[in-house]
Amino acid sequence: MSTEIVDTPKTGANEFPDIVGAKPENPYLASFRPYIPASVKLRELTPLPIIMGTLLGIVFGASSLYLV
Repeated sequence: MSTEIVDTPKTGANEFPDIVGAKPENPYLASFRPYIPASVKLRELTPLPIIMGTLLGIVFGASSLYLV
């Protein structure tokens, strides 16, 4: 049985190797700031989409059944 010593990299050193030193080709993207910051937690499932989805599902289901 052999034991292997695995060298773990330092945290943060190459955390995102694909973007280290990379600069966007588009000058607009270099200064882009999103309208909604990443720290904001938005609700994804609310009563309104559930009700609208149910009503539209009923309408499309009924029209599909009628057309068949």
